[in-house]
Amino acid sequence: MQDEIATGRGWMSDTDGDGTPDTPTPIADRDVLDYAELVEAITAVVTFNTIIQQVADAAGIPVIDTDPYLLQVLSGQGIEGVQVDGTPFSGGFFSIDQVHPTPKGYAIMANIFLRHINKAYNANIPLIDINALNPRGVKFP
Repeated sequence: MQDEIATGRGWMSDTDGDGTPDTPTPIADRDVLDYAELVEAITAVVTFNTIIQQVADAAGIPVIDTDPYLLQVLSGQGIEGVQVDGTPFSGGFFSIDQVHPTPKGYAIMANIFLRHINKAYNANIPLIDINALNPRGVKFP
């Protein structure tokens, strides 16, 4: 079934009730981004980020671009002195939905934000010692 989805053919359904999958059901166009829609979405994100940066710059407010940090996680290099990567379930950074961080991932991002806050405002907010705290990644039953 996973191969069917990976090739864009959709879920296999058992419509005749014989316990075996029948003809693949295509994934509806409304449920999939095509190339043009992907370009449109990326363009919108870049446009919004540019506006946010311009408004923040005008107000003297720092903005943290998290993309480089997330790309570092996905590359498997670890981050903030913690060995994590973007491997589903076992990489330690992303939760099961592969979008939101685990508690460990949130702690890593908190340190990144704290470093930027400390620098921008000449503050001295202590960082989280992630390796000592060792917050969990994905917790399996």
